[in-house]
Amino acid sequence: MRLRFRFLWLLLRAVLKKEDIPPDGRYVLHFWLMPFDCVVLLAGNDRYHAFLDLCRFHVALVLGWWRKLLFGSWRAQLVSCSISHRAPLRVFERFTVSTRIIHFNTRFLWLIHTFESNNASIAIAVSKLTLQSHHASVNLRSVPHLFEANNYSLLDPTTISKLYWIEQFLKQHARSCS
Repeated sequence: MRLRFRFLWLLLRAVLKKEDIPPDGRYVLHFWLMPFDCVVLLAGNDRYHAFLDLCRFHVALVLGWWRKLLFGSWRAQLVSCSISHRAPLRVFERFTVSTRIIHFNTRFLWLIHTFESNNASIAIAVSKLTLQSHHASVNLRSVPHLFEANNYSLLDPTTISKLYWIEQFLKQHARSCS
């Protein structure tokens, strides 16, 4: 229920106030950590993922994809997400989550999310997404506004090839274990 209120706030904000694609590529949301977000006065792991869901939807709203996502022609699917925690978030602490598109190809979109409080990095997450349309992947090279938002990759080609290699290695390892 608590996520629904934040989602509704985000949706109303997008409809009432048209946000432009940020020139630096950072999509920033501000939050307060409330008591219902906490486990013994600190943020629980599930809350980080909930905030990441809101941030990913915020990117979709700013890029103008919300009609296709809400009315059913597209579905955004989270393929993987990895979070590295550096410091805990405490109850009633104000923090920001900035999201950037770091790379995309024809099938997948990679985002980096940075949680910050008092000018210090609290946690960093990397998400890998895909868009589905009626049981087929959407070609991200043809998605409107994606090139305007990020007409370059923040990753160098060797890092991208390592990213693909690690992904293939993990897939093969998962098959050999099952």
